Amino acid sequence: MKILFVSEIEKEVDIVRNITKKEFPKYDFVTAGNQQDVFDLLTYDGPFAIIIIDTHLKNENPSTMAENILEMFGNRAIIFCGEAHIISSRVKQELYQNQEMTFVYEKPFSADKFVTLLKKALVWIEEEKFENSIVEMEQKDFVSTKLRNFYLFKEIPFNAYIQLGRNKFILAITENTKFSQAEIRAFQRRGIKNLHIQKNEHLEFLESSIKKIISVLNGPNIPINNMIQIQVAGVMVTHQYLRSIGISDSIQELAEELFKSVKNVYTQIKDFSSFVMDFPFEHKDMSEQAILKIYFCLATCEKMKWNSDLGTRKLFLTGLIHDYCLQAEEMSYITNLEHPVFHSLDEQDQEIFRSHITRAKEFASFYSGFNDAEFIIEQHHELPDGTGFPQGVNAGKLPAISCIFILNSNFVTQLISIGITKNSIKNLFEHYLKDFNIGNFKEPLKGLRAVFKLK
Repeated sequence: MKILFVSEIEKEVDIVRNITKKEFPKYDFVTAGNQQDVFDLLTYDGPFAIIIIDTHLKNENPSTMAENILEMFGNRAIIFCGEAHIISSRVKQELYQNQEMTFVYEKPFSADKFVTLLKKALVWIEEEKFENSIVEMEQKDFVSTKLRNFYLFKEIPFNAYIQLGRNKFILAITENTKFSQAEIRAFQRRGIKNLHIQKNEHLEFLESSIKKIISVLNGPNIPINNMIQIQVAGVMVTHQYLRSIGISDSIQELAEELFKSVKNVYTQIKDFSSFVMDFPFEHKDMSEQAILKIYFCLATCEKMKWNSDLGTRKLFLTGLIHDYCLQAEEMSYITNLEHPVFHSLDEQDQEIFRSHITRAKEFASFYSGFNDAEFIIEQHHELPDGTGFPQGVNAGKLPAISCIFILNSNFVTQLISIGITKNSIKNLFEHYLKDFNIGNFKEPLKGLRAVFKLK
């Protein structure tokens, strides 16, 4: 723990240093001369238990500095020191009157009087358990996640910390406690790019699962159906991780390895109809649907002679995360907001469904190496006749790549719901020739039919 003295008067800096060194030897004494130095120290060199602000600062307003500190760094014990008339003219009364954490010291410095005030401030710190919010742990005990993830949450099931030093962290967000976007913006203004989440059993399980899945994906060749099951597990872990934590380096690495694995398996498929008939379903849940949708998109693109790696990356990421926050499996069958399944949901689940497009689109923007998938995710519930949502865009206004995903997403979901047989595939295509053979859906539908060797 440290004490910070903000002053431009070297003589008084020496006086305060000598007092604190003698009476509070376990506290390091640090000085700063302006607000920028203060912010740098609070961000990178803390933790600071007490901040003493000299009201004689020439180039800084002590009231403004204190307000900025409290806004950006949370509650701190602050002492304004100066002559009585300087304090009354330069410090807002509301900053120290009837406040438990801000104090006033009238110069000149007296060791006994100053020590008494410092002890009073430390009592507040002890009562606030400020020191208990600081932990010293190994970096391997934390998962680093980008700050911008937290804009998507109102609360998280884990404590989140700011790193102060190599193995020193201070609590920033308390588990299961609501926080605001303003708090996240305050961290951002301080130059903080990542928060660190202490691993608990659930998080350790997810991190361990990611490592194991990547290891298998990069390991020796195994039968295709076994590899698909590993890919499905990768989707499931991705969804759980995004719902709990957001984007991290490990979850981005998993996406990259899943993409390479899917591309590799696809090159080994000799007959796509047989591949679909033999797909290793266990639960027919959203994770299995997501992987199958990706394979359908790859097959359609091949028949359309779309060989762009950029395009397939967009479709892969869309397939991977478009429904990540939907936990009720029946939600995957909803095609528009008039669907009977939607109306059977309670209000909370209806709101989750309404917002899942926006949340997935925002997460897509965080992935590196999978650029510009956001618009596909935003449109994945649109329909050729304009009865989809959120915009009700019809086939003439949807780009071809969105049409590829919309077509295959709907086809896979409906095919799974009715049961995969040769006849069900043929019958489903008859319906799709009526509903999807229009506008920018024509070529993707033609490509998908060619995949199943239908003219």
